[in-house]
Amino acid sequence: MSLRKKKFPWDKSEYFVDEENKEVWLRGSLSRAWARKGLKEQYGYTFLLASQEFLDRLHSEGPSIIEDTHHGQQRNG
Repeated sequence: MSLRKKKFPWDKSEYFVDEENKEVWLRGSLSRAWARKGLKEQYGYTFLLASQEFLDRLHSEGPSIIEDTHHGQQRNG
């Protein structure tokens, strides 16, 4: 098995990978919303949609800001 990281078909500014939780935060669009289930089956990650502003914050501040989101609060009970 290869130790290379998975490659995603989008520009790196359009997604953020949270390896710890096996999640990919992806810039939202209607077509991507429809494709989320297939993407999970293809890549093995849960895909969550986000605004470009939130993705920019993830890239600059790191995954700790996820805990401040509704998803982060739900995930942590």
